[in-house]
Amino acid sequence: LSDSGSGSISGVISAMNACQTAADQAGKRLVVSMSLGGTGSSLTFDSVVKTLYTGGATLVVAAAGNYGNNAFSYPASYGGAMSVAATDQNNKRAIFSQFNSQVEISGPGVAVKSTFPSDTYRSWSGTSMAT
Repeated sequence: LSDSGSGSISGVISAMNACQTAADQAGKRLVVSMSLGGTGSSLTFDSVVKTLYTGGATLVVAAAGNYGNNAFSYPASYGGAMSVAATDQNNKRAIFSQFNSQVEISGPGVAVKSTFPSDTYRSWSGTSMAT
């Protein structure tokens, strides 16, 4: 993805494959964490996630989505990915967080402090923060 966060599925797949190759060459295990998604699925993307998962050395983690409903969001809802929902300050589902059969785990996702350019911090909310 670019500095602005835009990119393509093929670019994400290429990066995932490059990371897997580097991890294999180094004899290491790999975690691919993605804070991106949408409602459209891709057979190619699904196949890559499944291949990484079934290989046993890669864990694919993805933000569940911020639509606040039970619709599937991808790549989090691919069978080989671990879908991460968001919780609020009361350890309840955040109002914006997806909730569906693919969600496997949840974590703090409301007003989470994160680094920001110019050596500062900002608070952000979303399932991306929970990953």
